[in-house]
Amino acid sequence: MDDSSLATEPPAAATAALPFSEVCKLIETLATKRVTEVKQRLLGRFIEAWRIRYGSFYPVLRLLLPHLDVERPTYRFKEATLARSYVDAIGLARESPDAQRLLKWQASWTGRNDVPRDRRRRPGTQQSSAGDLGQVVASVLQPRSTVTGSGHLTVADVNAKLDQLAHASDKKERNAVLTYFIHHCTAKEQKWITRIILKSLRCGISEHTVLGALHPDANALYNVCSDLRRVCDELNDPSVRIGTQASCVPLYMPKITAPTNGQLQSIQLFHPFKPMTCRREKLAAIPKAMDDMPFWLEEKLDGERVQLHKSGKHYRYWSRRALEQSGSYGRSPKSGSLTPHIHELFHESVANVILDGEMLAYDPVLKMMLPFGTVRSASIDQSIDNDRIRPCFMVFDIVFCNGIALVDRPLSQRHELLKKVVCENPGYLQIVPHQEAETTKELSIALDDALMRREEGIIVKNPQSIYQPHVRSPGWIKMKPEYMQSGIKDLDLLVIGGQWGGGKRGGYFGSFVCGIKEHDAASNGQTRYATFCKFGTGFSVDQMREFRQLIFEKGYNFNPESPPAWLRTTSSPRERPDMVIEPQNSFVVTINATEIIPTSYTLRFPRMISVRDDKDADDVMTAADLMALRQTGNGRLQESSPSQTIRTDEASSGKRKKQANRKLPPRKILARFTNSDGEEPQEQASEIFANCNFCVLYGDSENDKATLQRMIKSNGGSYFQDERATRDMIVVSGQKKLVVANLIKRQTHDIILPAWIRDCIQAGEQLVPEDRHYLFLRERDTEHKSREALPERQGASSVEIDTSRNTYASLPHSNENEATGRPVQGTHKHRGESAEPLPESIDGSSTTDYQTSDGELSDTSASANNDDSTTDDEGDGTFASPEMLTQHRRPPACVATHTPSIADDGDASTTDGEEATALERTPLTATPATLAPPSLDEVFSGCTIYLDRYLEPSNPETKKPFSSLDPVDIIVGFCGGVITDQLELPELTHVVVDPADLSRLEAIERAVSVPVVTANWVLACKQARKRLPPDGYSVKDDGPQE
Repeated sequence: MDDSSLATEPPAAATAALPFSEVCKLIETLATKRVTEVKQRLLGRFIEAWRIRYGSFYPVLRLLLPHLDVERPTYRFKEATLARSYVDAIGLARESPDAQRLLKWQASWTGRNDVPRDRRRRPGTQQSSAGDLGQVVASVLQPRSTVTGSGHLTVADVNAKLDQLAHASDKKERNAVLTYFIHHCTAKEQKWITRIILKSLRCGISEHTVLGALHPDANALYNVCSDLRRVCDELNDPSVRIGTQASCVPLYMPKITAPTNGQLQSIQLFHPFKPMTCRREKLAAIPKAMDDMPFWLEEKLDGERVQLHKSGKHYRYWSRRALEQSGSYGRSPKSGSLTPHIHELFHESVANVILDGEMLAYDPVLKMMLPFGTVRSASIDQSIDNDRIRPCFMVFDIVFCNGIALVDRPLSQRHELLKKVVCENPGYLQIVPHQEAETTKELSIALDDALMRREEGIIVKNPQSIYQPHVRSPGWIKMKPEYMQSGIKDLDLLVIGGQWGGGKRGGYFGSFVCGIKEHDAASNGQTRYATFCKFGTGFSVDQMREFRQLIFEKGYNFNPESPPAWLRTTSSPRERPDMVIEPQNSFVVTINATEIIPTSYTLRFPRMISVRDDKDADDVMTAADLMALRQTGNGRLQESSPSQTIRTDEASSGKRKKQANRKLPPRKILARFTNSDGEEPQEQASEIFANCNFCVLYGDSENDKATLQRMIKSNGGSYFQDERATRDMIVVSGQKKLVVANLIKRQTHDIILPAWIRDCIQAGEQLVPEDRHYLFLRERDTEHKSREALPERQGASSVEIDTSRNTYASLPHSNENEATGRPVQGTHKHRGESAEPLPESIDGSSTTDYQTSDGELSDTSASANNDDSTTDDEGDGTFASPEMLTQHRRPPACVATHTPSIADDGDASTTDGEEATALERTPLTATPATLAPPSLDEVFSGCTIYLDRYLEPSNPETKKPFSSLDPVDIIVGFCGGVITDQLELPELTHVVVDPADLSRLEAIERAVSVPVVTANWVLACKQARKRLPPDGYSVKDDGPQE
């Protein structure tokens, strides 16, 4: 197909549809062009001719952009399955050379044991088909194809067969479709069909280029609808422009509610759009990016981006890539794992709405959000168990309400409306909170605080920013630890093999699999290694060639059915090597990464730093090292705090100036992380604070932090730089700074003023704190009555110390009813209540546009008259006055209080006055057992647990796709344990089985001598926050004995 022929393409056809062969010729021509403008011009000619002859370009567009085709269901298989299907459809023997070429398409002719020596590819040479399954299929079919010239299928025929393939329910139906293609298409056409099935044409044209050739406004419309059919239907004339384009403003018209009269509509209900995303900025540049105005700080959530579309009782959920997930979360209030729990949370005047947020998995027992990778399993669990891990929708924006797109409204107005449209139900739907800041210093402190809470990072938002679909807006900036030079540092791992690459790395190793030393087998003295991660970056081209040459010469093909005795791999083919090399012949590399992923015990974003020629296989990281690393900071090792990088960021943000012999100032650590250990030893003055642990955040006008720490140490106390270092921590601060406000918002600790320390030292003993000694005192917590409480004076409430590692561990419960899990009537009026309706039309630029005629949607008077109403106190950073603390006074954690014994029950001989006097005379020693439950990290520490979720015991290849024991894997990992898939492991301590499937119980009991329990034991240990005896949790008991 030459350039001139494209002016009149497509050619005349005998039938009323274009032959698919002409589309293949177009793609082949585009693949040979290098300049984008040339590709767009050639494609534009083809589209123009198509429109004249056939009308809508959608049938071809979905073939050119298969990865954007949402109407055709997914094929539910990848390259490996498709290669096996081609082997069956062609009728090849599995051991034949051509079958091996298909099955090992990434390596092409490099299989050393399967291809004759004279046909092997030499190292250093590359075949064009390597790493490209479509090209391999074409080369295998070329000598076998009976179709000459051009194929007989039209575009309509191909689309119909692809739809049939997507709906195929078994291998027989799938092979029948492939056989049809083989009999009616040439080998070259089959190459493009294969790539269409794999949703990657690999011809050098992007969606931006194709849509730009279709219509000047096509990209803008697709960004807000994610629907190729709609783009083709509405933009069928390139000479007619829709909407207007101002400088630096995207092509959407938010106030337009219908795509008529030449107007381009913005976001539409039940049409997924490309969400607005965050850009990266250096710390010092953020205030300027925020126009030197106050900005908002939100936690960066570690979940999946989801947009919720609601109209009445109809719900639809889409992912970031416009993949629908409504089947899991629920299309109506009667279905799904989430919709039934949030339907009643919307204001009764809301006819339709679109919310943007993050979907996370929430554990109601731990009362915390779980990490990335757990949302999918939680979304498919639709059981009625109140303690199940469930999806929780964290909403941070509203972009559509009652028929009006809100994308042109500032974030501050959208957020105000969001709070009126929906109320929260903790653990199901929550609004992401934010706090205000103005300077880089406040920002760095917030980052430090986020890292201590082991969060993903923070999001910085401009409250005046508008919502821009599919734009990395300067109004939203993400700050993650890896942007601040942090992460897992210097892990020495053994390279155990390589995986074939694709595309430019076809025929080469695209990544290398690394392992850790697992354990020494006493029987034969051989050390075993386990696959841990794989890396594909950080090495040079020369190093890649050296690695490949070494593995070619001394390695061999990996057989998953008969792995080497020294190697243990996972059940996932994507984590296994294609070729392996014996440990004594391999080499050690140093790897850096962002963090350890707790759900799969691997690294996130690993990259090679160097080759360690000075180390061998015996010097690499061990499994014990991995567990210790994971439990230290949750596998996230901070090289430097964000505040330490401010100086570097500020220096790099400006122009470089030459300065001779400039001495750089020494790096400083934030004052809150410094201690006074560098001072001369202090003379021990007393033991007033013996057994007390302090965390001094800030000093006051009389004593700075370092002085207070010396005072504590010289009087027998200990101090730490992290308030979470121990469970009985006394937090001290004399200033109301951002870190203190964050701590108050979390409601995890009382905060004592430095004056109490001085008064104790002056009195020569610990004093029971008075109201004036408190900077902040937590409110009474009625949600955790079952936990051990610390008795207090004057009927104060029980102590609730949060030992979790997540910001949302202490969820607000002021709007939730304990018995039902439903929100109680509070500051919002929702379904079943009398309330003023939301405005039918949302217009104007001020927040008053969202108010009712009476001023506000929330009915505060109703709350005042309702005895059951509660205020939604989120901890806004305000500090309690002494008057507010009068009824809630309590001593700090280390001050012992009178604990009634069994003998005290019925003994009324002590009067109230005597009891108070006795209390004041009580020795002031700590009683850790009464302070807080043990840390969850310690529950299964030292345990190695086997889960019976394999059809064949100890065979990871036979793992069930879905098992009721999958949540146990997450719980054990969070509680410090290790999951194994091998029964014969010497470190094995427990086996967990499913009472619904005991077909392997007899074989398991013969193979092991450790306790065999049900999942109830794991759940009971988690709830008790300690490891319980396995007695009473066997299959026969299936529960604790009374």
